[in-house]
Amino acid sequence: MTEPSRDAPVLAEADIVVVGTGTTGPIAAIAGARRGKRIVLIERFGSLGGSLALGLDIKPSGALIGGMSLEI
Repeated sequence: MTEPSRDAPVLAEADIVVVGTGTTGPIAAIAGARRGKRIVLIERFGSLGGSLALGLDIKPSGALIGGMSLEI
């Protein structure tokens, strides 16, 4: 099955595109960024955590904001 080509605007250029910010998406993005790559991180739910965080009804405290989250 093929799809006809479409003209679409280029909104960003990247060396690596990571789709999803669940368990491994942010780790993949950080690994690429640490190697000097330009990263685009795509998440359909509008917040980090992907579907893993959908059932959580908590807000992170200041103690949780740090480490790798500062690199994202």
